[in-house]
Amino acid sequence: MELGSLYLGSEDENGAPVTAAPYELVRLALPRRTYGLGHLNYVGEVLAATVKDKERIPGYRLVEQPPLLRHFRCKLEPVPH
Repeated sequence: MELGSLYLGSEDENGAPVTAAPYELVRLALPRRTYGLGHLNYVGEVLAATVKDKERIPGYRLVEQPPLLRHFRCKLEPVPH
């Protein structure tokens, strides 16, 4: 779950950012009863590869947002490099 500007930020009526979040975080929640150590190791490897190759990952812009729970139900599209 994203815990940054998508969740805590605000925009004006035209969708332009007005207030950014004080931090940009991602929360990973994994139920212990369902996933084992192998799964957690894989998630760690993917996160490490993501950080190593972060320049290849595009940014995203908000295309559509509902009035409530924007960070769960919004639509995003990649921003070209």
